[in-house]
Amino acid sequence: TYNVFLTSKSEVTQATAKATLIQIVNAVFFRIETGQFAVSLPPVTIDEVMRMGAGDEKASSMSTSASVHQFLSEVAAAVDPFGTAAATLQAELDEAFVPRKISDTGAGLAGEAEGAGGRPSWEGSLELPHSPMHSIMARASGRQSMENIQANAELVAMLEKDGFLLLRALCKLSIKSPDSSSDSTNSSKGRVLALELIKVILENSGHEVQSRDKILKGIKQYLCLSLLKCCGSSSAHLQNLCTSIFTTLLMKFRTKLKAEVGVFYPMILLKVLETPVGGASHDFSTPTLAMASADAMSKTAVLNCLERVSKDGQVLVDLFVNYDCDIEGGNLFERTIAATVRLAQGGHTSTGIDDLAEVRQMRFHALTFLTESVSSLREWHINATHGVAGDAAPGAKAKDGTASAEDPQEIPCPERDQDGGESSVLDGIDESIKAKWMAQLAAGQRSIPQLTEGKQGDLVTLWKEFKKAFEKGVSLFNEKPKKGVEFLQGQKLVGEDPTDVAKFLAATMALDKAIIGDYLGERDDFNLSVMHAYVDALDFTGMEFDSAIRSFLSGFRLPGEAQKIDRLMEKFAERFLRCNPEAFKTADVAYVLAYSVIMLNTDAHNPMVKNKMTKEGFLKNNRGINDGGDLDKQFMEALYDRIVTNEIKMNDDTDDAGDVAQGGTESSQQPTGWFDSVMALLPGRQEATVTEPTDEIVRRTAEKLRTLAEGSSFVEAKDSDTLRPMVDVLWAPVLGAFSVLFESEQDQAFIDQSIDGFRESIILMARLRMTMLQNAFLTSLIRFTSLNAPGKIGFKNVKAFRTLLVLAEEIGDSLSDRWLEILRCVSRFELIASFGAGAPMDAFMNGSASGVRGTMHSPEELRLEASPSIDSMKLQVSSRASLANQTTGHSLRESAMPRSDTLKFMEMEDLTRFYLCSVKLSTESVIAFVQALCAVAIEELDPASTPRVFSLTQIVEIAHFNMGRIRIVWGRIWAQLSDFFVSVGCHENLGVGMYAVDSLRQLAIKFLNMDELANFNFQNDFLRPFIMLMRKSQNPEIRELVIRCVSQMVLARASNIKSGWKSVFMVLTSASSDKSAHIVRLAFSTVERIVREEFKFITETETTTFTDCVNCLVAFTNNPHSLDISLNAIAFLRFCAGELAEGDIQVQSAELPVDASASLSRAKEANRIRPVGSRNSGKPSAEAAAAAASAAAAIAAATPEPSLNRGTIRFTDRDEHMYFWFPLLVGLSELTFDPRSEVRYGALGVLFDILKLHGGSFTQAFWIRVYDSILLPMFDHVRAEVTDTTTFSDEARRAEADAWLYETCTTSLQYLVDVISAYHKAVPELLTKLLDLLGGFIRRNHPSLAAVGVAALTQLAVSCGSEAASGTWRAMLEAFKSATYDTIPDIEALLNMRSEHRRTSEDGNAWTLESGAGARRLAEIRCRASVQLLLAQACGELYAAHPQSMDVESLITILDLLEQICDRSVEVDGNMGLRESLALAQTADNVLEPKMLHDPPFLQLEVESSQAYMTVLLTINAVGKKEVIRDAAIGERICRVCLTNLERFERQSAACQAAHMESASSETLMVENVALVPLAVATLKALMGLPNDVFEKQARQLYPTLTNLIASEIAPQEVQNLLSDMFTSRISAMVE
Repeated sequence: TYNVFLTSKSEVTQATAKATLIQIVNAVFFRIETGQFAVSLPPVTIDEVMRMGAGDEKASSMSTSASVHQFLSEVAAAVDPFGTAAATLQAELDEAFVPRKISDTGAGLAGEAEGAGGRPSWEGSLELPHSPMHSIMARASGRQSMENIQANAELVAMLEKDGFLLLRALCKLSIKSPDSSSDSTNSSKGRVLALELIKVILENSGHEVQSRDKILKGIKQYLCLSLLKCCGSSSAHLQNLCTSIFTTLLMKFRTKLKAEVGVFYPMILLKVLETPVGGASHDFSTPTLAMASADAMSKTAVLNCLERVSKDGQVLVDLFVNYDCDIEGGNLFERTIAATVRLAQGGHTSTGIDDLAEVRQMRFHALTFLTESVSSLREWHINATHGVAGDAAPGAKAKDGTASAEDPQEIPCPERDQDGGESSVLDGIDESIKAKWMAQLAAGQRSIPQLTEGKQGDLVTLWKEFKKAFEKGVSLFNEKPKKGVEFLQGQKLVGEDPTDVAKFLAATMALDKAIIGDYLGERDDFNLSVMHAYVDALDFTGMEFDSAIRSFLSGFRLPGEAQKIDRLMEKFAERFLRCNPEAFKTADVAYVLAYSVIMLNTDAHNPMVKNKMTKEGFLKNNRGINDGGDLDKQFMEALYDRIVTNEIKMNDDTDDAGDVAQGGTESSQQPTGWFDSVMALLPGRQEATVTEPTDEIVRRTAEKLRTLAEGSSFVEAKDSDTLRPMVDVLWAPVLGAFSVLFESEQDQAFIDQSIDGFRESIILMARLRMTMLQNAFLTSLIRFTSLNAPGKIGFKNVKAFRTLLVLAEEIGDSLSDRWLEILRCVSRFELIASFGAGAPMDAFMNGSASGVRGTMHSPEELRLEASPSIDSMKLQVSSRASLANQTTGHSLRESAMPRSDTLKFMEMEDLTRFYLCSVKLSTESVIAFVQALCAVAIEELDPASTPRVFSLTQIVEIAHFNMGRIRIVWGRIWAQLSDFFVSVGCHENLGVGMYAVDSLRQLAIKFLNMDELANFNFQNDFLRPFIMLMRKSQNPEIRELVIRCVSQMVLARASNIKSGWKSVFMVLTSASSDKSAHIVRLAFSTVERIVREEFKFITETETTTFTDCVNCLVAFTNNPHSLDISLNAIAFLRFCAGELAEGDIQVQSAELPVDASASLSRAKEANRIRPVGSRNSGKPSAEAAAAAASAAAAIAAATPEPSLNRGTIRFTDRDEHMYFWFPLLVGLSELTFDPRSEVRYGALGVLFDILKLHGGSFTQAFWIRVYDSILLPMFDHVRAEVTDTTTFSDEARRAEADAWLYETCTTSLQYLVDVISAYHKAVPELLTKLLDLLGGFIRRNHPSLAAVGVAALTQLAVSCGSEAASGTWRAMLEAFKSATYDTIPDIEALLNMRSEHRRTSEDGNAWTLESGAGARRLAEIRCRASVQLLLAQACGELYAAHPQSMDVESLITILDLLEQICDRSVEVDGNMGLRESLALAQTADNVLEPKMLHDPPFLQLEVESSQAYMTVLLTINAVGKKEVIRDAAIGERICRVCLTNLERFERQSAACQAAHMESASSETLMVENVALVPLAVATLKALMGLPNDVFEKQARQLYPTLTNLIASEIAPQEVQNLLSDMFTSRISAMVE
């Protein structure tokens, strides 16, 4: 059949013969695949297995071949040669197919393999591969005998041998050279047919064929040889077949052919792609164009094959891992990408080449390869990820808790150290892994290690970095060897020991041999040590001398310097003799002979030497070198013959020779491994002439393949992170290719491929989390939209924009930091599209900053200005000013916009889908999206005169779309949107602000439709922007709109509002202090409606909102605009207190005790104390009374009267109870300082009414906290320490303070006394605290405050007296007693202090009674005197209020206090020396009249206190009980006080009489005398009223004083009359 094909002239016959051969080879290899002899061949289509690229055969020829092959397939299926019809024929053929024994077969194949130069591939026992036969045997294992199993194994071995023999035969036919007698055409046809059949075999091979060792042996030994010879053929058909066959090997057999792929990939594929189109010549004449066309076709054929490779991501990844990450590999993937990028970009300098159809087709295929490669890598990543953790979202966790393959891991990469150098690439690698890698390097194994520790992707990344550092060190060594070694040692790639450096030099193929020789020949100690270690590692044992020299010089080139050569040869001689001690007597012999051999080699093989050295000459030159003797003649002659016939060549010499033989062209890449040197020996490196490689090149290549195959191991990539280092290599050239072609090409096919490339690249990098690279592609794609220059927008720019939108939908979760640019593009696109459609752009917003409507602009007027970049892109309408500066020509204005047909292509539906996709984004991505959208919206709103609200509108939609997310996510989204709405709501353009507020209202109503459970704050957070707008907006229209929006929400969704009430009340609270009275009234109307109609919803779920309501009402009481609002707010506070006390607020508490209702009833029936106004009269002033009446009327009208039976809750001092009550009570207490009297008295009334009405619900601890935290602080400013500033302030401030003291403070104290009087039994501690407060007032150096304190203390004692227990009485009387003692005025101490200061001070006038501390002390004396008088009066009032209920002990206490006050005042006034000293001191210090203590100082106190004391005594004596009179010694007290008073009057009268007789000034004495007369009269009357027995007992003491008074000439007539009556009626009777 083969010969029929070669000799036949008929196309049909040839096609039939070829199809028959295809059926035969398919049958042979399909048997291997199935493991059965009888098979039914599947149909094989010709065009599926004969893909050669464009131009392989004519269309008609291919059609004929396909028809014939189809016919033969049908015949084979119909005949069924292995069925029943052929049973006889099958029996006859059985003997011919009896298999030999396995051992025989193995021995035969081994012999054949050894004959071919290889080693036996079958050693030991045969391991059967998996096949369908094995499945049959497994199922029938119970019934099948061992003989059948052995027979089946022998059958499998026989079928494998048949396949091997057939493959070997085809390979030999493919390289068969034509004999002199044969036709060269037939020979060429035979080679082509053989390669086609080999291609059919490989294309249809399955797993079994691919795993058979025998088949792989045939591929390595014979098919590789065939490819090596055929790839350099001048026949384009043969070259294309070699390319296609190698592509199939790469895709199906790469795991078994690592070394072979590494050699043939650059030889067959890269050599075509890397050569310039049209050859190396730049003379682009017509023949060169034809050459370029042919060259482009050959490159297209290679690219077609690469397109097949690019569709399988696994192949690309394996290619990168096993070669680009292999230290001795050639960066096949990187070179492929670089070559295809150069082809795709084109850009030839010669005119016409890029326009050739073949060149454009080649460029398109190159671009397609790049796009398909990226796409397949993306699909591979998806599959690899799915294999680990499913196709989950990036960053997801696997079920076992480990990070999925999508989760990027930190890869240790070289970093700069502090000195500017790079840190070691191995620093980030585990020590165990590092040790393995260094061991491999030391052993010369440079392939990527097969390690199981850690993730494969991480290891590949590290090994790639490892290789980069190693290559850098090699490159540096080839330039400056010492620096190269230092770098490698610094990177820990080479050890510090000379032995390590020697191993590196011996094992690294990419090192320059001449540089190695120079380095080894250096005389430095380290270099010498390295050279010795290098030579000592060589083993010359048993070698011939010339073979040893050849081995010695195989690793480097001898340097040119004689001294370096001498050191090297000397060490060689020493090493050779050590390995072969019997060879020579001394090392000197080897040293001299080595030099002689080198000279002979040069002489014999240098073409410049004409007279060659003869054998005799060689022997002559070496006489006597063996320690004076000659070496063996036969040895020397044999040595001479071997040198002359076989030149000693170093590797570089061989490479150079081969390169010259092949044309001397250089590779387009720098050598990075051993196979780059081999490439110089292989065909295809020349441009003009193509010849097949020589046998020497083939031999050396085969040796290299065997060497590489021994240490190579193929790594099959499975980890998705393996793509990360690939993308590092891929992204830059691919980005350049896609960008250049997109910009330069107008062909739709090129544009589509470029756009697809961008899309696939960005998606891939997004999946790998390579953000920086992803952003680089995105930036280019954004730039290609040309939205910054609308006039340049074309269809491809619109397509780029649509691709951008598609990417946003597909990888939105990876665009966190790029959303801003994308959304700017979207905004710009919408602006251009809207203008193109003739729609006005937000014209209703185009007004001035103050909110005035702007003039509508037509689309013709509103044209766009091009911006230099996306970052500076203008997102708003141009102003008229900017338009006026433009040229007004119609053509120019039209050129500023895209063409009309382009505008029609810009559809707004794309934007709608774009924004809808936000619901698919992850949490972090949607937050970044919202942030960027807000930023773009802000840009659109600038300037305020011409804003746009497109993005603002979309924000509302986005918020609505994403409102259904879980609350935590929605809360984070709203945190961004709330700030945005606040900012926009405060925009200077009124229209924009109102639009934002209204949008916020719509969202709020939608959000409030969703139910909220208790104790959540989502509603509160959502409504917070209203609060900020209310506080920040300077525009009253906006604030009013906010209030109306809140009011509408309350009316529409009151039942749904839960935590939102807090925000509602905060908005209304902010409105309460607004500058606009209209806004305040509007807000309060909302509050009023809430409290009256919706109060039940306020605390339905969140009880804490009650406090917010109270705070809001308190805020409205402080509003500065309306008194009615303040009073109504106070009334609502009373209502809230009632609701709280009733238990309508669900507060956890205990029930009230049984007597709670009675206590409340008594509190209700108590009379309300009205404010006291005038400090002079002690009664309310007219203004204060009117204010109090008005406030009470307003509150009574607005608030229903509380029920007497309200309140079923016992409130304690727990925080949850205080939380509700304190804001209400504190708010009312703070209103007591309001400057408006109506508010002040109204708040006081409500505060203490609440306490009286609901105080029965309070526990003792609650009352104590109320007193300490609310009631007592009301008096803080009057309890403050009096200083110079407060005492001697200006009159205006004093008047203001006095107004509060005599009006509000007095009223507050009266209310407080009233409340505590009602609850002092239940809470005794309150009484103690109040007494302390009042005592503090009394002791203050302030007459008014002290008077208020005494009055309140008196009122308290009078109010509590009727029901007070003895303990209560004692406490109150103790307060009186303490106040009395603490307020004793001490004039003597004052004068002593003055004298002391004057004596000790350098400036005698520094301390005076006129100012400073002295003045304060003097004022204190006056204040204390008045307080003593008030206390005396209070004691009298206290007894008058409770004359019968007061016990004896209490009565005695009161009498003692009165007596002490009287005695002290009489004592001071009667001390004339003290009075004179005081008068002199005041005069000396120039004390003003109003501030002086008049003489006598305590005259009023003396008179009035004595009268009060006598009144009490006389009353007791008249109506008191006898036991009380007896126990209290009332009679004796009366006599003592009368005697004291009369003696005082007698002394005063005597002093007046003496002064009168001496004609001295007696004005002061007369005044004093006049003041004492009433007291004397009262005293005499009291004596007259005493019982006889009492009077008689005291008559002896009284008589002298009475006698002296009778003798007084200046005694008033009334006194004389009373004295006369007393002597007549009382004393005379006693005498009688």
